Amino acid sequence: MEIVRAARRNGYLASTADAIAVFETSILLAGMRDRAKPTPYDFQDAAVTCIEKDSVPGRRDVRRLVEIMMGGDRIGQVGYESLPPLARDVYDRLAPLELKLEQRGVRRALLDMASRPELRSCSDVLWMLRRLMPQGAARPIMGERRLGERSIQESWDLALGTHQRALIELGYEGVSLEQVLEQRLRRDAYGPRATTASVLAAVEDALLYLRGHRLADELGTHALKLLAAERSVDGAPEVLRRVRTLLAYYRTSEPVLPGWIESFVKAGYAHYCTLLPTAFRDEDATVGQVAAMLGFLFSMESLALSLGCDRHQLELAVAQSHPDDLAKTALLWAAQVQLGTLSRAELRARCDELLDNPLVVSSYPRYLSGFVHALEPVPGLADVVVEAVSNAFGRLPDTVLLPWLPLLITTLCSGAADLAPLMIREAGRVFPGRLETLDSWVPRGGHHSRPPSHPSRYTAARPSSRHTRQRATRWRTSSAARTAGPGPRPRQPPRC
Repeated sequence: MEIVRAARRNGYLASTADAIAVFETSILLAGMRDRAKPTPYDFQDAAVTCIEKDSVPGRRDVRRLVEIMMGGDRIGQVGYESLPPLARDVYDRLAPLELKLEQRGVRRALLDMASRPELRSCSDVLWMLRRLMPQGAARPIMGERRLGERSIQESWDLALGTHQRALIELGYEGVSLEQVLEQRLRRDAYGPRATTASVLAAVEDALLYLRGHRLADELGTHALKLLAAERSVDGAPEVLRRVRTLLAYYRTSEPVLPGWIESFVKAGYAHYCTLLPTAFRDEDATVGQVAAMLGFLFSMESLALSLGCDRHQLELAVAQSHPDDLAKTALLWAAQVQLGTLSRAELRARCDELLDNPLVVSSYPRYLSGFVHALEPVPGLADVVVEAVSNAFGRLPDTVLLPWLPLLITTLCSGAADLAPLMIREAGRVFPGRLETLDSWVPRGGHHSRPPSHPSRYTAARPSSRHTRQRATRWRTSSAARTAGPGPRPRQPPRC
């Protein structure tokens, strides 16, 4: 009744029915949170749920009224003996740091695990606190934590005294940091919005912070069930990245792969083979998502075949794919090259035909976008992609090349910014280092860029060697722009 009376004084239209609803809701919240009886935090959440409206009629909202009624959110410190078991356990485990963490303010902690191995347990506690507590309570300055890696030295800014309330609230969820973290990982993995990628992220966190395989195996099995139930490819890039990380960790740290990840690779191979023809035709599926599917199929192919999968399933899926999008068409050609149904010479011939056709020259960057995304599943095509771009620079006249150049840079930067460096490194390895040697340079394998079969279709003929040097300058300028980002516009060389 006190909260209802305070709400009325501050303009809320509260009644006795609201007081009964707050009482019943606090009991319900305590039961949902595995508590024997309601705590002040349950009462506060129940009051906000039952009394709070769309707008605050007075100066104070319901949450502030509850804080005032409970004694206010006063600035102070709770003594060590009055802290919940979790908070006392945290202070005890961080005692080797020899810092006064109970005091307010920021404390700098330096951990040299090479000379003091006992500080590794403190490092584990700090990383779990960073995962569980608000930002600023435990902030790493030096050092990182990844699967299969251990830091030798770490530096932290700790403000546990300032965030003592958050630490005390953790005590209502469990008696140790490991228990609270495990509960939160389970809640995220089994929640209604959980996806395959989010569950794999929970598996990675379980291995990273808890260093146990029991919870990781359980969550991995649940990720396998979610993968089988998914009918879209929205999370394919994240799933590919997570699975590669977990496979690399298990292969370097365990004698054999866990059973759940073998089943995941086997089921994922069949699952993505089934969805591949639909993804190629689906307008909502992006080129990056389809490339991630192919990346999963090609990178996990050897492991999947060793587990009993059939390669003919992938060949049939690629044969049944008939995309309408130009970028996906180039991606399909790259997949056919990887499977051996299309040779590199035939792929080069198709690129030459696109450059010879004036009707598709304006859309040639979309093909290049597909080729660049194809470097994810087929990184061996880097030389072909570089050759396709260089042929465009060498064969198109200025009247066609100059309007197309900004679209090319935009396509490469926005569509595949993380894959463009691979192509740039290949271009630096293939092309000559000096412009003076460009006229006498012969590409690898003796493949020369032939002139267009119908020169009269363009508004200008093939330029001279001086113009060739100018195009090489533009190619290097565009490569530097994709690497370094936007910058001052380069000056155009004079034309004779």
